[in-house]
Amino acid sequence: MPEKASLRYLPAAQDDLTSILEFIAKDSPSRAVTFIDRLDEPLDSLSITLSLGESHDIPNSESTVIVFL
Repeated sequence: MPEKASLRYLPAAQDDLTSILEFIAKDSPSRAVTFIDRLDEPLDSLSITLSLGESHDIPNSESTVIVFL
């Protein structure tokens, strides 16, 4: 099995997701949970298939960005 990479949300993405979840939860809290579950599934798969993208190290950081074209 390929090595699984660690995925992190950037702070701006976290803020956006929080806003989206709060908006969905106003009408249906259970739908907000379903939304997150459905979002996490492909991201989990992505963490295994990072070799399909092009890797770029971020200068002065321990982070790497994977670009999919």
